[in-house]
Amino acid sequence: MEAVTKASIASGFSMIRVMPLGVEGSITDALTLKLAQQNSQKDNFCDFNLSVSATSDNDGQISTVIGEVGSLFIPFNHLSGNMSTVSAVTAHFDNWPSYKPIVTDAKLTDLASILLLASLHSRRIHVTSVTTKDDIRLIALSKEKGLQVTCDVSIYSLYLSQNDFPGCDRLPTAKDQAALWEHMSTIDVFSIGSLPYHLARVKGHKANPSMGISEALPLLLTSVTEGKLTIDDIKLRLYENPKEIFELHEQVNTSIEVEVDRSYEVPQGSIWSPFAGRKMSGSVKRVTFQNTTVCLDGELLPVPPQGKDMSSHLLPPTSPPSKPTVPSIGQVAESPYSKTRRESILAPVQPLTKLRGLEGSALSPRSLKRSVEHWRSLCYPSNCSPLPALLSSTCCRDLLRLRIRTCSLLSNTADQICICSSPLLRRCVSVFSERECSTS
Repeated sequence: MEAVTKASIASGFSMIRVMPLGVEGSITDALTLKLAQQNSQKDNFCDFNLSVSATSDNDGQISTVIGEVGSLFIPFNHLSGNMSTVSAVTAHFDNWPSYKPIVTDAKLTDLASILLLASLHSRRIHVTSVTTKDDIRLIALSKEKGLQVTCDVSIYSLYLSQNDFPGCDRLPTAKDQAALWEHMSTIDVFSIGSLPYHLARVKGHKANPSMGISEALPLLLTSVTEGKLTIDDIKLRLYENPKEIFELHEQVNTSIEVEVDRSYEVPQGSIWSPFAGRKMSGSVKRVTFQNTTVCLDGELLPVPPQGKDMSSHLLPPTSPPSKPTVPSIGQVAESPYSKTRRESILAPVQPLTKLRGLEGSALSPRSLKRSVEHWRSLCYPSNCSPLPALLSSTCCRDLLRLRIRTCSLLSNTADQICICSSPLLRRCVSVFSERECSTS
């Protein structure tokens, strides 16, 4: 955990999400979760969040750890035993609370099955590490039909294909990669996934759970300079969508500064990278975490680790008002911003029982004694998005300083890492990894 959190904070990520599958073990019950918690108590350089893995027979056991984990991970290809896969997944849908996220790595026919089950149970589902044109098209069609499905794509899948590394079947084909770019509007989150780890193993290099983290932002910023992406594209998929999908906590006094529009050649460091020698644009210059500068030019400063276990974080509970004194968000005219975002997430609109002001303070509708129009002006002021400004940039020569109140990432020290946050955007979004055992 220490190595991954170090690499994360140095790359601008202040939050990682640890998925439960590891090479030597998995988090599947209260005992294995306790071991993982004990092994991650010290030397964490960024905040983190643990998850629990579903098996064919632990649907009743994981109810005891719901309050201590961030999500349920359904590794579709790992469900085995006497129960059928459909029965096992159905049991988990029945027992897992609807307010907690469910993540799966299902593909092809397995993906079709789990999407159907999620639809029948009216559950939200997040699909991680999408790599094929068939899967991304199925997810796009599901969104069009109103299913509550979101997905992430590994950043490596957008920049490397089997043409570059024959024999690595975890990479997309050239046609699959083209389909991913064509369906950019379907992709909710950029991630890292297990591709860096598995690619290193295929090429005969020493695999490391930190692989792929440092290249995430430079690759995306290079696409911005090439006109393939915009800063808003990165912001949406590395902060806004991840924060909403996974209900990530707020981090105050946290920011990063990046340098953009200046070309440089990626050096070959101690950890193997397929991008060594490649020209890129964009690098992390400064990382401030909890009001302390912790990193300059990619080098960690000698400051004590400040990361915390945020697995039990949950948004404040809401209590429905006695009478509808405030209209639901579905009754209020949408701004173009809110419409675009809702179409991206495709989750049904829920009535607001507790409102949040622009600075994140909780407001009870019962105590909100203002007219509807005034309430709308609070949430959607003219010329302003519904959320507070996340970035303020000041261009000084070649240096673009991006200030963010929070930056984070989702990571997993298991066999499948997916970074879902971006230093550019104060938040991460999804990291899954099988590379390093969470309980060892």
